[in-house]
Amino acid sequence: MSLARDQAEGCRFQPDEVLTSQQISGFFTRLSAKKRLKVTAAGNEAKASEVSEVDMESVDEDEISAEAESHLSAVCTNVVRDVAIQHPIVSFDLNICELV
Repeated sequence: MSLARDQAEGCRFQPDEVLTSQQISGFFTRLSAKKRLKVTAAGNEAKASEVSEVDMESVDEDEISAEAESHLSAVCTNVVRDVAIQHPIVSFDLNICELV
């Protein structure tokens, strides 16, 4: 965006109009999350696509990063659980796991 030029070889965007790649990807992440989200109020369901664009931009980036962190934590927990050792503890021909 910062390198875009118009036909007169002038800057196409002002410095305050230039967005970083994180801001752009964050916008589309929030947009897709809002579209997937269903809002229920008083028994009426409304799709998130009806939410105005202003509402989408008001989503706090901290909430998004916290949601991503909790998702990553859940994925890590699932991986550790799946690859954890799952054999019984045996001592003197007794299965201690069965005794508990």
